[in-house]
Amino acid sequence: RPASTYMRAAAPTRCVSSGTRFGLGTGNRHAGLLASRGNLSAQPSECHPRGGVVKSRTLRRPARRAVRSSSSDAVEPAEASSEDADEIVAAPMQRSDGARSKGYFRWPALHGNLLVFVCEDDLHSVDVNLGGLPRRLTDTPGPARAPVFSPCGTYIAFTVAEDECEEVYVVHSKGGAAIKLTGSGAEHARVACWTPDGESLLFASSASAQFVDAQELWAVQIVWDELEEDGEKKHRTIVGASEPSRLRLGPANAASFRPGCAGRMLGRDARDPATRHWKGYKGGACGELWLDLNGANAFRRVQIDGFRRGDEKVFSFGEGGNRVDEQTSPLFNVGDAAWASRDVVVLVVDDGSGRANLCSFRVPPPTEEAATEDENENVEAEDSPIRVTLVKHTSRRDFCVRHPALDAAAVARGDSKVTAVYASGGRLFSSVLDVSIDDDANDDVNKTVAGREIPIEWRGAEAQCERFRLESPDEYVDDVTLHPEGLTVVATARGRAFAMGLWDGPAIELEPPPPTKSALADQTTAPPGSDALFDIATGGSRLSSGSTSYAPRAQMCAYLWDATRVAVVRDANGEDDVEIHWEDGSKDAVALNIPPAVLGRPVSVAASPESSLLAVVNHRAELIVVDCDTGHGKKTSSPNASSAHEHHDVPVVRLADVSRESGGIRHVVWSPCGCWLAYTWHESAEVCLVRVLDVRTGVARDVTKPILSDSSPAWDPAGDYLYFLSSRELEPAYDAARFGLSFHGSEKPHCVALRKDVRNPLLRALRPPHDGSSSSSDDEYETSDSDDDGSSSSDEDDDAPPPIDIDFDGIFDRVVSLPMPAGRYAKIIGLDDEKFCVVRFPSRRPGRVGLDAPYYAGESDDGSEDDEDGVSSLGGALLKFDMTSLKSSVLIEEGVKDAFLSMDRRCVLLRVRNQSGYADEYRCYKAGAKPDDEDSDGEEVDQDAFDRRSGLIDLESRLDQIVVRPRAEWTQMLCEAWRVLRDEWWTESMAPGDASLEKGVGNDDSKHVSRWTECLKRYARDVLPRAAARSEVNDVFNELSAELRSSHVAVGVGDAVGETRRRLNATPGRLGCDAVWDRGLTEDSSGYRITRLVKGDAWDALAGGALVKPGVNLNVGDVLLKINGRRLTKTRGVSEALVGLGGKEVSLTFRVADGDDEDVLSAMRDLRVSDGKKKKAELSAKKAATKASMKAKAKATMTHPKFTPNPSAAKPDARRAPGSVVTVRVRAMHSELDARYKDLVQSRHARVSELSDSKVGYLHVPDMERFGYGEFWRRFPKESKKKALVVDLRGNCGGHISELILAKLAQRPLAFDVPRRGAPTAYPSHASGFVVTLVDQDTGSDAELAAHAFRRTKLGPIVGNRTWGGLLTVAGGGARLVDGGYVSFPSQNVVAFEEEENASDKKRPGNRIENYGVVPDVCVVVSPSAHLRGEDPQLDAAVREALKLLRTAPSAKGDAKGRDRTPDASDRVSVRLSADLFPSPEVKRRDAALAAATKRDGSSSAARRKRSGAGAAANDGDKNEKASSWPFRTFAPYPEASDSEKSESEASAEDESESDEDVRRHSARGKPKGASRRR
Repeated sequence: RPASTYMRAAAPTRCVSSGTRFGLGTGNRHAGLLASRGNLSAQPSECHPRGGVVKSRTLRRPARRAVRSSSSDAVEPAEASSEDADEIVAAPMQRSDGARSKGYFRWPALHGNLLVFVCEDDLHSVDVNLGGLPRRLTDTPGPARAPVFSPCGTYIAFTVAEDECEEVYVVHSKGGAAIKLTGSGAEHARVACWTPDGESLLFASSASAQFVDAQELWAVQIVWDELEEDGEKKHRTIVGASEPSRLRLGPANAASFRPGCAGRMLGRDARDPATRHWKGYKGGACGELWLDLNGANAFRRVQIDGFRRGDEKVFSFGEGGNRVDEQTSPLFNVGDAAWASRDVVVLVVDDGSGRANLCSFRVPPPTEEAATEDENENVEAEDSPIRVTLVKHTSRRDFCVRHPALDAAAVARGDSKVTAVYASGGRLFSSVLDVSIDDDANDDVNKTVAGREIPIEWRGAEAQCERFRLESPDEYVDDVTLHPEGLTVVATARGRAFAMGLWDGPAIELEPPPPTKSALADQTTAPPGSDALFDIATGGSRLSSGSTSYAPRAQMCAYLWDATRVAVVRDANGEDDVEIHWEDGSKDAVALNIPPAVLGRPVSVAASPESSLLAVVNHRAELIVVDCDTGHGKKTSSPNASSAHEHHDVPVVRLADVSRESGGIRHVVWSPCGCWLAYTWHESAEVCLVRVLDVRTGVARDVTKPILSDSSPAWDPAGDYLYFLSSRELEPAYDAARFGLSFHGSEKPHCVALRKDVRNPLLRALRPPHDGSSSSSDDEYETSDSDDDGSSSSDEDDDAPPPIDIDFDGIFDRVVSLPMPAGRYAKIIGLDDEKFCVVRFPSRRPGRVGLDAPYYAGESDDGSEDDEDGVSSLGGALLKFDMTSLKSSVLIEEGVKDAFLSMDRRCVLLRVRNQSGYADEYRCYKAGAKPDDEDSDGEEVDQDAFDRRSGLIDLESRLDQIVVRPRAEWTQMLCEAWRVLRDEWWTESMAPGDASLEKGVGNDDSKHVSRWTECLKRYARDVLPRAAARSEVNDVFNELSAELRSSHVAVGVGDAVGETRRRLNATPGRLGCDAVWDRGLTEDSSGYRITRLVKGDAWDALAGGALVKPGVNLNVGDVLLKINGRRLTKTRGVSEALVGLGGKEVSLTFRVADGDDEDVLSAMRDLRVSDGKKKKAELSAKKAATKASMKAKAKATMTHPKFTPNPSAAKPDARRAPGSVVTVRVRAMHSELDARYKDLVQSRHARVSELSDSKVGYLHVPDMERFGYGEFWRRFPKESKKKALVVDLRGNCGGHISELILAKLAQRPLAFDVPRRGAPTAYPSHASGFVVTLVDQDTGSDAELAAHAFRRTKLGPIVGNRTWGGLLTVAGGGARLVDGGYVSFPSQNVVAFEEEENASDKKRPGNRIENYGVVPDVCVVVSPSAHLRGEDPQLDAAVREALKLLRTAPSAKGDAKGRDRTPDASDRVSVRLSADLFPSPEVKRRDAALAAATKRDGSSSAARRKRSGAGAAANDGDKNEKASSWPFRTFAPYPEASDSEKSESEASAEDESESDEDVRRHSARGKPKGASRRR
């Protein structure tokens, strides 16, 4: 019988009863439900096998047994393969009415008829067959996830997210208080499974990880409390669990025990394919399964060969070989999996089509397995994979199958039929699978049972959907604009626009006008999906649920020139539009109804100071000028209306300029006359210039010719100059850590004379002494100058300023560099009287780096990149520069991030960094004036007061009227995230990153756009209305972004605790050690025995191990008894005792280990949960022997251990007395991640040195960011001196600095500097030899590009696993959602040059790494068994490859090219060896002089041996000989001055004959105050 034909179940179909929950309905709907239970048989002609319902026409292939779906969803096909994917089209889903349409169900778990699932962040239970109203089981402090039943079905283990970490809880299946089992504070923790006896619980956790996001399997032993009833009957209750212990099986996130035997299954990256990576993922990090069939720790990888339908294999991959290292199954992304029987495994698989479905496979018997293996291959058992063929049970095309679970009771009993439950699209489904293996049965159809949707009547509280008043609204401010005369401001916060006075008056909301669809009338030019967005926003179609509203978001605003109207950009129609509001409310707001194809998605707006024109820059880097007096949603009254009147009825919009670079137009500023627009225009990604637009004619002209970049223009109100920032004169500085130069600040303020007759600003004007307008005084600022900055009044203030004249002839040569130091500048604003203000940022302070730097990074750290406008996160100083005196003064010393000038140039609005580090604050001052430190009465100004003197504007308390409607916000966020991805995707066709490799992709680009539009409709209609918790909305967004089937896409919700608030939570403390519970003789002697100490950088106060600091003196084997005076127990472990103590001092009480504890310690290290009873018995025997020995010793010495009350005053030897109890004080660590990473790198370095005899160097690059660059240069100067180098990129998630590392590694030694003293050095410096690169499935993004570049430059081979397969580029920082969420997207694709192209390949050039990865030259897979043995076969293979390169390297003598050959690594080694073997004459003279001096002193080797006596060894080595021959003594004993003349043997004899009285006498003398007088 074929291996894959043992079972087949029909595809699940949704059948919902129309009657009560007991199924008392009638009609076809109920018939479908009865048919699914096997009571009725459906007509074969009613359902097409591919999911299409037919009537009497002939079917293309025989129909299979199925039932008509009674739900509103489409009938699922019973069987389908990838080749049928394009033909299967599911009918559109319609909303179900009633309570069943609500509820977003996830993570089902089943035991018998009891179904437990997660909804609204809590566990609920219901009958799997009857459905009905669920019962709530938990009320946890955070969202509950992933429940798992115990084998007996009494308890449910699950995960709770709390305080930015995840912990494991357990609750009774009937409800009750949840019991916390772990307190490790790990960022990730998921329950894997229970042990078959129910005594232990396995879970995957990132605790004590050595890399970011690395997870391993851990185990806790359940602690029970047995209660007796009726004398004999006992009930066991869980009261807690032991401290978690690591299983040391390597990376894993899932586990399952084989029923009926000791076998195990382990999952790597076997997570939800719907949200993990992306849908259709085929990269190197695909989920995979490892099986240990007999419990002997011999894990073998499962290799999927394809699917089967009957006796026919539908498709197969990897038939070329059966070695594990040949990467033979690249197209299957395995998700959750579990044993259904002894020989059957049920799992979720995405075959690359983008839809994960429920499948299964049978583990082949040893006979069948041996027949499939190649007899010529002689491989070890764990290296040969287990080849299986999948059977598909579902063929869903709408949503993925997620979170499958099997009936734990049926699996434990070994039933032949097992019920499987799973989630899809927020609904729960069940299907009965036949897991029996009957060799006599030939018809698999007889075992099929149709599935159904579980009819759950959901009546959730929807507490997170209730309206709430927004706390800290100033944290959600998007934009603040200043009144033209500085009277009021308009702020947009949380999607709402408010107008208010600076310090007085109410906050008046500017509500949006009613939406209209007139702008969307022409669908031929509208962007894709605009009609669907309008339907969702207005609720005018079936796409919007009746209970789901839409909250339009106002993002930016600007006052118009008349100071009464405000332009607001809002998406009330689903697409962004410009609204005109009257601030005083005299008129209703109107929308201009600019077509979205024209307006685009605005990113900045600027209003003209002299007209109703509005300059808009959109996401396409287009500069658009809008006339705000036109439009207003009106239509032309007559079709024959003249063009002169037509522009008043429709919006007048003109495209003024465009840049082909993303974000290519910035810093748009109007001239005071309103005739010109100046802005920054990018001609390339690195070069930008200043351009001006004549608004009267629409002509744009360049006014600067940049050397590097010119940006941030500002107008002189007099019309003489145009100020800007420019990088022209570079001032490099030498690097402090390596040989190199860098530029710490390259910008300076410049100006360009707009006319030829304008004077040179560097030549001061001639002024008499009585001229009060002169600013040439030495004062930093003149506060008495009342006429400065346009404060003077004249008769011409009400008149329009004259137009500015610009002479473009020779304007490039009229640029002048102003006398200000080069640095980091931003935002110039022009003032009257030839003055301007500019923001200057301080020199960058890089701060700490590390894998977990946010735990201990200071607020003064400024190592991250500036934003797109060059604004530092710390802010800077506001300077004022006077063009007449050529001097600058400081107005505000620090914290300024941005500045906005009013149209009359009298007020300035500043965005300043808040001292608390959270939301920025806004202050308004007189333009060009320094804020007063004291008032008129001499009292100090309160800078925290909201008044005119401090300038601080109160946004927090005045915007507290904002009431948030979560459901309306979620709908808007879904639409906005969808729009951002549509507008910013790397290609307009919305194609995935690897789509360019498909044949004919150019003729079918529209399918990706239409598919993305259908995703919007489906998720807005069927999924989002079900979500009622923020975690559920986040899950919906994750699944939607995964539909793009590309890397670097992420959408997340806000209103969650981020890294900036992380320290406000209870930070778990760390000690930097591994410990296991050790039960002593008594309760007082029991504790946690230290099995490993984490060292890290011991000198570092933050990233070094806490227990290796000076004064602790704690060793491996010691037993930790108390923390802060509280005794540790089995249920109160080290991690729980340190919660909230991160970074604080703690007191540790420990017992020094005895010599008899070593055997027990070694046994504890080898103990595994899965080792069975044998090792437990051995451990118990060793413990018993140790206890007996300790009891005998205790009787012979004392009855209790020695206690040292004051360790600091104790002697060192007494402190480490065996059995003594010592109390020390340490500072707990915030995180062990960096320390454990450093220990891992050190152990790998030692391994490479051992295998290569120090011929091969090793360095690990953890990421392609600042930390990775620092780690590279930390070891590279030393390691590059070796003959070869292993560059380890495993676990490197990417970044953007790979080209810096490539530039250094690609250098080859071209010459050598041979000094008189010292070793020769290569030119270029640190030029390395051969390079071997290590990669694995966690090597991603920029690290993959680095590995590909290493191969292209032929640095050396690549060893390891196929990489992640995500090589798109993220640029621009993404977009921010209304609640603080984010949208990250790839804005660029990467086309990597291949080494050689096949001439017959007609595929277009594309990204060959995206969704596939970099294939290593030497494939090596690390099995869980290797991790258990502590081996690293990938590292060993890399060393072997490096030694092979050294053996095959050409020698200098045998090279035929001779002197013309380029020096390589072998040449450098030859130079070094020649310098060592043939020393220079100077070295020879030095050695001869030292030998003569030694002979004169009589300190030859023979004399030393004679003086040392007969007991001296002849082979002590050079070190002992050098110590004996050293003639100097730094301290002469007191008071005997002749001791130095005594021989060593005499001194030894005197020491032995010294009596106890002499010891006391010498001790009484004390230490000498000084040495004796030297002779």
